[in-house]
Amino acid sequence: MRFINFGSLNIDHVFCVEHIILEGETLKASSVMQKIGGKGLNQSIALARAGGRVCHAGMIGADGLQLKLYLEENGVDTSLIKIADVMTGTAFIQVTPEGKNSIVVSGGANQKTDDAYVDFCFEHLSADDVLLLQNEISNIPYIMKRAREKGMTVVFNPSPADNVREYPLECVDMFILNEHECRTICNSVEIGKMHEMFPNSKILLTMGERGAVFSDGGSEVFEKAESVDAVDTTGAGDTFTGYFMNEYFKTADVSGALKAASHAAAIAVTRSGAAQSIPTRDEVSGV
Repeated sequence: MRFINFGSLNIDHVFCVEHIILEGETLKASSVMQKIGGKGLNQSIALARAGGRVCHAGMIGADGLQLKLYLEENGVDTSLIKIADVMTGTAFIQVTPEGKNSIVVSGGANQKTDDAYVDFCFEHLSADDVLLLQNEISNIPYIMKRAREKGMTVVFNPSPADNVREYPLECVDMFILNEHECRTICNSVEIGKMHEMFPNSKILLTMGERGAVFSDGGSEVFEKAESVDAVDTTGAGDTFTGYFMNEYFKTADVSGALKAASHAAAIAVTRSGAAQSIPTRDEVSGV
């Protein structure tokens, strides 16, 4: 089995600040770091470090070759990544001493995902592949429709949740979303409301410090979050997504997948950065 992650590739600029900046305020950062990120890249790294076979599809600018190299160093197939004639996607991230964050993203090359590029990628995909999507690249509706035509399993992490209600969400086999994203889609944080709208989809709802719950419409499985001293929560959700997907699609053990994902995310938040904070499978399993 292979995971195809059609997702964003960003260069992150991380500002360590005393508090998240307010409107009209000028604030000094105690330090500034440039790191590798993008929800797409982070989730590909998480899948690969969890032990999955991963191919990443996405666009970078000429300034983003380091992202492609980083994926390759982590065992991710980058043969579908293309270079656009614009800058690579960029994120500006504020992180407080308590580990809270605020993120501003500029799409750059991530917004150059046109029909021709999508069609090129799908020439190399099969119905046996599991497709993972977020919402940081352009042309998501077209990708969903092509995946449905191909007979692929589609997993959607609707982050950010802008305009997702306009997408062909009936093409989604599994939603992995937080409470804000759930409310945006179905005007509620109740997992049952999601099932009313999408009765054929599986739902994984993450609730931060309160844990996560998975539902297939017939039963629910809950897993509490581990209590740790957070340093930086950037990338925690991506870590959770990658580890859950790898375990779930390989074993069909929902409880085991939730436990692995929760533990991996708990490790990630004790470290700074996004992709760099994602633990290896050995770390998660305690080997």
